[in-house]
Formats: sequence, C-alpha cells, structure tokens
Amino acid sequence: MVILLFAGLLFFWFYCQSGYQLIYQPIVKLKQTETNVLTNFQHGQSLSVITWNIQKLPWITKSVSYLSNLLDKYDIILLQECFMVQIQTLKNMFPTHWISKGFLSGPKLLNSGLVILSKYPIVQVQFYPFENSNPYTSDYLCEKGILVATVCVEGKYLYVVNTHLQASYYSSYDPVALDQFVELEKIIKLMEKNKYIIAGDFNIDPNVLIKHFPNVKPIGPNTPTIYINFQTGNSQSIPADAHTPLTYDYFISNLQITKPKVAYTTYSDHLPVYCKTNIN
Repeated sequence: MVILLFAGLLFFWFYCQSGYQLIYQPIVKLKQTETNVLTNFQHGQSLSVITWNIQKLPWITKSVSYLSNLLDKYDIILLQECFMVQIQTLKNMFPTHWISKGFLSGPKLLNSGLVILSKYPIVQVQFYPFENSNPYTSDYLCEKGILVATVCVEGKYLYVVNTHLQASYYSSYDPVALDQFVELEKIIKLMEKNKYIIAGDFNIDPNVLIKHFPNVKPIGPNTPTIYINFQTGNSQSIPADAHTPLTYDYFISNLQITKPKVAYTTYSDHLPVYCKTNIN
C-alpha cells in the first residue's frame, strides 16, 4: 500500500512537471472572421502585456482562481513560479488564450515555473535551460531558464520572452544571476533583427543591470515590485520595517512601450507589472 501511494504521488508530481506539448490552443474557438484579424486586432491598436511572479511554490497552498479576474484582460501574460499548476487549470482559467508552459526536461525536481499566455496565436516555442545555477540555493532544484514564444499579431511575428533569474534573499543579487543574464543576452542577439519583448523576475535591480550590461535598456515601474528583509530572508509586496524596496520585475524590448506600472495586490511577494506596446 505504501509503495502504491508513493508511486501515485510520484506520478502526480511527474504529471505536473512534465509535458509533451509546448503549445496549447484556446478552449473557446474563434470565429473564422475573427481569426483573419486575430481577435479583431486593429491597425495601430496597443498590445497589453503583464509580467508577474505569482509565488505559487509547491509548499504554498493558495488558490490560483484569483488570477483570471486580474489577468484575463491582458493580451499577453508572463508568469513566473507557476509551479504545480496543471495545464488544464490554466486552460479553464484563460479559455481564450494560447498557452505555453515550461516543463521538466532535465534532472531537476521542479520545472521552470514559466508560463506564457497570449490572446494571439503562439506559433512556435523554445525553452533554453540555464547553464549556470547556484548549487547552494533552492533554485538549483528548479530547471530555470528562458521561455521564448513566437506570437503572430496581425500577420507580424513578435518574440515574447519569459525568464526568472537566480534568486538571492540575503543580498541584493546573486552573481550567478549575472551569468544567467549573459545567457539571455545571447538570445537577445539572435532576436535583435526581429521585434521582441522580454519580461520576468530578473532578481537584479535595473540600475545594477545597466552597470554590468550598459547596452541593455531595462524599463521598469517607478514603484518597487518587492520588499526584502536581508536579515531574515522574508519578502513581501508591501513596505515594511527593515525591508529593502527593490525592482526585480520589468521589461526589455526593442519596441516602444509605455512606462510600466504595478498592479497592487498581496497575492504574491511580487507586484504584477504591466505596459502597452504597438507591434507596428
């Protein structure tokens, strides 16, 4: 009985972490007249994009049903730490979105936790696991990396990139995060002749990133996206005594985007960050 129980739990864990398909089509099918213009996307209309580390860790038993009310209005959604959330749950929550969810491909306990959702067709997906990781942190148990989705908007292609760099709760950043950004920079160079928007939880303040990578132009909100107590390692989304305000969540793009703003919520230790852009 114990063996069967263990086998069942192991199967459930593997089912949540793995996958054989990277692109999931919407449950609600678009009408033929709508697919020609990709859900009535008008020429010159702005595209709304939001990024959020939802802190849905395996040991945190909070419901994800709250997310659909907050996020469904956005055209493109990038989630980090979306662990132990089955693809069918995401499809039920976002029936009109195309979905790409990173899965476990290497010898790790957890997948990347990265998810990209789009109201416009995702035509191709690639995942690049990080070569660098800090073996003395819990991040080493996750297959963190870079999730790249090619989205077709009004007949034009946009690279949407979601990432989550090495975390550090006892200093403002872990040097390994810089090594991982070097890996991301290689992806950026491959895309530089195309339109792209990159977002995620970088775990590096934009000002620090610019010092190390002066050619990179991160665009973040004026408001901090996380508050961390480096003595205790506690992190939260609202100000508190002994907590340092930091901006870890932002965008990098070769498109013109509006000044990012935060959406206030205490669901996660990070605040969601959103902006608008135009692919034309």
